[in-house]
Amino acid sequence: MAVSGVSADSVRDVGILDKERIIAKPGFNRWLVPPAALAIHLCIGMAYGFSVFWLPLSKAIPTPIPAARN
Repeated sequence: MAVSGVSADSVRDVGILDKERIIAKPGFNRWLVPPAALAIHLCIGMAYGFSVFWLPLSKAIPTPIPAARN
């Protein structure tokens, strides 16, 4: 699997958790991390919420009875 921005030769020289790979490069906007994390947590929470609360919500909210067809 290719890693973006890293050549095959430098991957052999530098480990995946070495300081050169985990420190953000100049120009990295650290203020994009919290909104991205919030979006991921909201997506996970929505999936959990729908899977856990779908049945109780469907019982609590009555569904309208469709009109009789003639």
